[in-house]
Amino acid sequence: MEYAYLEECKTCIHAAGELPSTASVLLKMSGILAVIVAATTYGWITCRKKIYPAGGLLAVFLVAGSYIYSIVKYGNRDYPLPVCDSIHLVRDSLKTAGAEEFFPVDSDFSAEFDDSFSADDSENAETTTPAESVQRNRIPWQTIVLLSLTALIGLAVKYPVVRNLRSFFLLSSMIYLGFVHGACPCMIMSLQQTALFAIGVPVAWTSMLWFTGLIVVTYFFGKTWCGWLCHLGALQDFLFRNPKRKRLASEKSRSAIKYVQAGLLLLLVVQLIVTRNIVWMKYDPFRAAYNLFSSNVTGYVLLVLLLVSSLLIYRPFCRIVCPVGLVLGWVTKIPGARKLKVRTTTCNGCKNCVNRCKQQAIHLYESKAVVDTEDCILCGECLAGCKRNSITLKHLRK
Repeated sequence: MEYAYLEECKTCIHAAGELPSTASVLLKMSGILAVIVAATTYGWITCRKKIYPAGGLLAVFLVAGSYIYSIVKYGNRDYPLPVCDSIHLVRDSLKTAGAEEFFPVDSDFSAEFDDSFSADDSENAETTTPAESVQRNRIPWQTIVLLSLTALIGLAVKYPVVRNLRSFFLLSSMIYLGFVHGACPCMIMSLQQTALFAIGVPVAWTSMLWFTGLIVVTYFFGKTWCGWLCHLGALQDFLFRNPKRKRLASEKSRSAIKYVQAGLLLLLVVQLIVTRNIVWMKYDPFRAAYNLFSSNVTGYVLLVLLLVSSLLIYRPFCRIVCPVGLVLGWVTKIPGARKLKVRTTTCNGCKNCVNRCKQQAIHLYESKAVVDTEDCILCGECLAGCKRNSITLKHLRK
């Protein structure tokens, strides 16, 4: 039999070994709706913009509707639960971890844990049932749709009517991928699955599609995922409350951030090589935020740090920690990648683009604007702010 390393998380129907009760689902829904109402009220009081109550009302209807749909859909206890894309299947001895860390992966999650299972049994298990084979090789339509949407936005970001919809895309992503799906799986999990595959750990090909697909899409269409559809970035985006005051904007700060981010990615890779297991999912602050639950104190501590820093700094996790954003930034440095470019012949150094870039990816060099494509998330704010149309989006050979 094949097993998946899973955290004991009772709030995620994709990872849990059994269906959650209706009462627990309603409790989670009530907590999420309370957070949305509080955030909407805070936004309206501080900004007095109609987009906050309108967006909050839309979010309430979408979240409530999604949860009611889930209750009806999974109310039938015989209904097969989906297997989370983040699961990596392994054959290994149970000696490496406690039995509570494992759940059997079956087509309907109905198989019970067998205490008599041993390492010898796992080594002799060479066959899988047709149902298990179909489940493992199912087409990940959600990932395909998200990658396609990312590509379309990359093509259309140059149009003002599309750029005006950015908040809608971020809000939709935060609701669907965040609150509805509990931020699991995510592209960071997919990156780790890809790393595990690279070091010889058997993983389902679908679990790597999100990250590898983003690399291809970023090269041909730009780094629009980070700025438009990432539910991790969306949460930080809506929390940020001081756009006029930029922190960590100096050249020394930007240089130090790049070293810190690269160092954290190296530590993550080393951890995967040593443990051959995904530890991130146990402490992910975004899962704690979107599920209103963490299985350990560390998760709550990281959540508090995330919330407080996001109020003061624009997208602190994206800029300092996120390994996917770092890798996608490297992709933009590859010759032929699609990215922003400033025409030095028409740029007059007015700093409109510099002031509008919350990501601090644009700075002046010899009185001309220069775009740091590694940090740029293609939000399009600079395109809207440039009065001389000096900023273009194209495939560049250098």
